[in-house]
Amino acid sequence: MKSQKLTILPPAQHLCQKCAVAHGEMEAHNAQSLYYAFWFNEQHGRSPTWRDAIAHCPDDIKETWAKYLSKLGVDLHSTNLTGELKSQSDVNHLLAD
Repeated sequence: MKSQKLTILPPAQHLCQKCAVAHGEMEAHNAQSLYYAFWFNEQHGRSPTWRDAIAHCPDDIKETWAKYLSKLGVDLHSTNLTGELKSQSDVNHLLAD
C-alpha cells in the first residue's frame, strides 16, 4: 500500500496561524486544536502539551492557565490534554466547586 501524506489547509488570515483559533497574541494557543497538533508536531517532532501552548504567554497568563488546568485535574506537562474530563458538564462541575 502506498503511503500518503496528509495536508491541512492553512487557517483563515484572521485566525492564529499556529492553532487556527481567534485569540490575542499574548493569549494561549488552543492545545486541543487539530491544526495546532499538526503544526507543533511538524515543528518539534512530538505532540504538544498545555505547557507548550502557553509558553509564549506572559507569566500572569501562564499562572492563570496553570491554576485553571490544575483545578480541572489536567497535567500541564502531559500530552493528555483533557485528563479525566469526559464532557463539558465535568468541567462545569469542577469549576463550580
